Amino acid sequence: MRPIWFYFTEKPRSTNAKHQDGYRKRIWCSAVETASDHEWPFKRDEKVFTRIYYLHRARRDTDVDNLSKPILDAISRKTNPAASPSILEDDNNVVWRLAVKINLTEDQYELPGDPVKVAELIEDETLQDIVVVEVGYVTSSIKITVGGGIES
Repeated sequence: MRPIWFYFTEKPRSTNAKHQDGYRKRIWCSAVETASDHEWPFKRDEKVFTRIYYLHRARRDTDVDNLSKPILDAISRKTNPAASPSILEDDNNVVWRLAVKINLTEDQYELPGDPVKVAELIEDETLQDIVVVEVGYVTSSIKITVGGGIES
């Protein structure tokens, strides 16, 4: 099964932020709408990876280590029973997670996912916050690179 991608245009919230129920619902609705042609949920007994790209135009104080957990909670049946159907049966089977925070006005970047859709979102300068999420099965060994840093 190929990975799924979904997008939403809202500043990510940390786990302790107020009004989590509405935030979770908006994320889940975006996931279901933009990933409707994919097969899911990702099964509990399979290893899953996630990549979350937070693209923003203004200075943001959101810590990259705090932005991914609420997103995964929103699409997981275990932590969000209202998400029906869910994308993940259980976020416990996420064994590899990448979270990236990119300032569109300062940082260099390459477009992830569906380049046409992401490009359309980036070109809309009224959007201050764009979150791109990828979820997929781990289908090969996970490469561990020590001292490799970010590729340029």
